[in-house]
Amino acid sequence: MGPSGSTCATREILKARLRADVKVYADAIGALQRHSMAALAALREDTAIALQKRYELAEHARIAYEDSRKKLDDHIATHRCA
Repeated sequence: MGPSGSTCATREILKARLRADVKVYADAIGALQRHSMAALAALREDTAIALQKRYELAEHARIAYEDSRKKLDDHIATHRCA
C-alpha cells in the first residue's frame, strides 16, 4: 500500500520482473550445475567450452536479477510504497 492507501502499480510491475529474473537465475544455476557435472565426468575441451557458455548465461541472469532487485528497492525507498 502506498501513502494514499492504494496499491502501487509500478511496485507490482517491478516485483513481477524480480520474480521472473529470480526464476531465470535459478534455472541458469541448475543448468550450470548439471553441465558442470557432465563436464567433470567427460573432461573434454568441447564440454569445457559449453560449460563456459553456461557460466556466461548464469552470470547474465545474476546481473539481471540484481538489477531488478535494486530497481524495486530504489522504487520502494523513493515512493514509500510497501
